[in-house]
Amino acid sequence: MRKVLAIAAGFVLAVVAGWLGYQAYVHLTDRHAADQRLTQVAQAWEDDSAALAAASGGTGDVVPPALSGDGFRQMGARSIDWYTVEGTTMTLGYWGGVCLEPAMTADVRANAETLVVLLHPQTSWLPDLSGLQTQGCTDQAIALTTTIELPEAVGERVVVDAVSGASTHEGRRPSFP
Repeated sequence: MRKVLAIAAGFVLAVVAGWLGYQAYVHLTDRHAADQRLTQVAQAWEDDSAALAAASGGTGDVVPPALSGDGFRQMGARSIDWYTVEGTTMTLGYWGGVCLEPAMTADVRANAETLVVLLHPQTSWLPDLSGLQTQGCTDQAIALTTTIELPEAVGERVVVDAVSGASTHEGRRPSFP
């Protein structure tokens, strides 16, 4: 009986260690992908003074040619469709589903001219099933928001969605695409 308990305990320990190792791998891989995308978008905007001038002048949805393509499709990242800012509090708006929407967060890369924002699901070490809605679900899209704190006010910087690489403007809430 002791041998069976020792084998069972060893198996449980191996499963837990494997799960934690996998979670660490996923977390580090996601962090690396997010950092690479933020760097890529910030650099493309820094290198393209014409795109920066157009976006600063109020032209919407400007994308530097270096970023034209499919965009960032990893980590469950979402495009920012609109935002509002009050001081250093930024509310990011995006379209989502009625059911099973994860809690979202954002990574920010700021320089003198741009504020690049990558909106993505929060990754945690433990699954959080409390926020999942399974009853009354429809396939209808709804406007969702996530609020983040910025290290400093946006000021005159151009806010850029890291998923698409496009500039976005405050308060602009489009109709559902």
